[in-house]
Amino acid sequence: MRSKTLSLIFSVLFAASLFLNCDAHARAGSSSSSGSRGSSSSSSKSSSSSKSSSSYGNTATKSGSTSSTSPSSSGGYGNTASKPPATGSSPAKGGYGNSASGTAAAVGAGVGVGAAVSAEQSKASSSKTPLQEKMDRSFSKQESAKAYNDYKAQQNKFQKSSTTGSYTPASREQTTINSVSSRVTYTSTSDYYSRRTVFYDTYRWSPPVYIYHSYNSFGIWDAMMLWFMLDHIHDQQYAAMYYNHRDDPGMREFRKEAERLSAENADLKEKLKKADESAKALEQQGVKPDPSYVPPDAASVALAASVAEKAVPKKKSSGFPWIWVIGGIGVLAFAGFMMMRRKS
Repeated sequence: MRSKTLSLIFSVLFAASLFLNCDAHARAGSSSSSGSRGSSSSSSKSSSSSKSSSSYGNTATKSGSTSSTSPSSSGGYGNTASKPPATGSSPAKGGYGNSASGTAAAVGAGVGVGAAVSAEQSKASSSKTPLQEKMDRSFSKQESAKAYNDYKAQQNKFQKSSTTGSYTPASREQTTINSVSSRVTYTSTSDYYSRRTVFYDTYRWSPPVYIYHSYNSFGIWDAMMLWFMLDHIHDQQYAAMYYNHRDDPGMREFRKEAERLSAENADLKEKLKKADESAKALEQQGVKPDPSYVPPDAASVALAASVAEKAVPKKKSSGFPWIWVIGGIGVLAFAGFMMMRRKS
């Protein structure tokens, strides 16, 4: 009788281990396949006629912006993305672009944008865009290491280094940090850098060379994100970003640096003009500034690295607790064994 009971116990445990192994493989396959989903389009227009040499992607076509001479750019993440393709067409190779609607093009003119931005601010975290899903996938160690090395190489190009690591956020900036922390989770400490590469690769944006004559961060913000915002100010996500945070210490510092650099750059001066026009349009429509707002597509990469690593929580395992299932089976099997032993 004892041998039969032991055989039963081992059979149950063996079957449970096989089931656990099969389920783990199934979940791994599902995670891998989900990393390749999503499609959207990028609704940016280029305001520069300069040439660019990119580390992450190809130069995209312009979408009818004002052109002015500017220095050629080198080293970065591609170039300003092209006008979004028509419905049903394929996005540019390398990514999916952003989720902005046609309303974005009207920001500068102030046509119906206030309602669109207000609606977006109220449901910023209601659903994930294709780009967000793409950034949420699991990255290999090789991808993460390359992304981190690319980030460090780019940071070394900036002539001025800020002290973001010891920076004390203002109350409005802390609200922004809390908003990001409540909506974003990283799967590892290197997740920020991997997502950053995916983000700029997808938009196919090359940073203008003049940005490297400034700081690598401004307050809580990553400098690359603020320069990207300025180049995409006609997109409602980034028009709203500038409008909502233009009175924040970091954004004011960025504006001051941009104005300094624009003294010898007509193209940059035109971009600042567009930013002011978009902000004025939103202000005239009564959009209330929201310090918790962060562009949905850029929420996980907008903050400076040192700020993001402290503020954004790491993702905990959400898998089924199989260890407790196996433990419970073991306890039940042992209890059954003891009962049968007593009877015998």
